[in-house]
Amino acid sequence: MTTESEQLYDVVIYEIATHKIETVVGKDMHREKGHFNAERRLETVLPRLNDRYNAEIVEAGKFGQGDVLP
Repeated sequence: MTTESEQLYDVVIYEIATHKIETVVGKDMHREKGHFNAERRLETVLPRLNDRYNAEIVEAGKFGQGDVLP
């Protein structure tokens, strides 16, 4: 069983209109712990996206490129 502190996350970029994932920009990252974490990756990615795309933190391994977010 995984505790919350051990839970890992991915950061994905998706197209807003379709919610289709274009790419995974961070894999198997802690949410906040450590220097390379999902929150920091999200903060780095968001300003670089144009109006068609957004990024989100999701549970690790749950979604991949081409999948559609709910």
